[in-house]
Amino acid sequence: MAKRSSKPASNKPVANKPVTSKSSSNKSARRNQASKIRKSSARQRMQVRSAATSPAPVRLAHRIAITPTETQAYRELFWQNVLREVLVSLIMLRVPTEHAVPLPGPVPEPNPAAVLDGRLGLITMTGQRIPIAAVYPVFSASVPSTSKTLTLSAILQSTVFQIHTPGGEVYTLPLHEIRGFHALTEELMDQLAASARSHGEGAQADGSEVEPFGFAAFTSMARGKMPTDMSGLDDNDDEPSGAD
Repeated sequence: MAKRSSKPASNKPVANKPVTSKSSSNKSARRNQASKIRKSSARQRMQVRSAATSPAPVRLAHRIAITPTETQAYRELFWQNVLREVLVSLIMLRVPTEHAVPLPGPVPEPNPAAVLDGRLGLITMTGQRIPIAAVYPVFSASVPSTSKTLTLSAILQSTVFQIHTPGGEVYTLPLHEIRGFHALTEELMDQLAASARSHGEGAQADGSEVEPFGFAAFTSMARGKMPTDMSGLDDNDDEPSGAD
């Protein structure tokens, strides 16, 4: 017969051991990893949307440091170039009218130069409005006799204009005295742009592409940088540099 144990059964309660299950820690790690993946995917989607809607950044090999004084000078020069382009276009609007020969037939289309009846006006530095009936440049020719005269004429041409009013008054104004235009409408700007293109004001040198109206004011700054010191230019130079 089997012997029975003489030791009485222990009635002591068994202490509960802390739960250190590996499965719970693995679940927490997986949740953290999934959260990181979702955040990374969201950042990538935002970057893709930003790249699709934003223009590509312009990478410059060398940055040009411009002082506030130079910035103001460039802005003023750009505004004067815009004024010059618009005033020259107004001159071109009037040229075909003065030399046109009336022909019999149906009623012609409205003449673009008809807007030069005072509905357009210049605003001066003092706030005066000058109605425009005709525009004439005081000096608009190049003088290629010497390098110095060619450079000076390029700097000074089409910078002073005579403005004739419908009442017969004549104002002579430099570009820097003009602060704005009055009553320029979108339709008129389209007419000015067409006039500039037809007379080569907005065309590229090779004729392959037409620049937007007003863009010539910017490109002329890049192409027309003049030397600040003209002491080296010869007054007796028969073949000026840069002349065709």
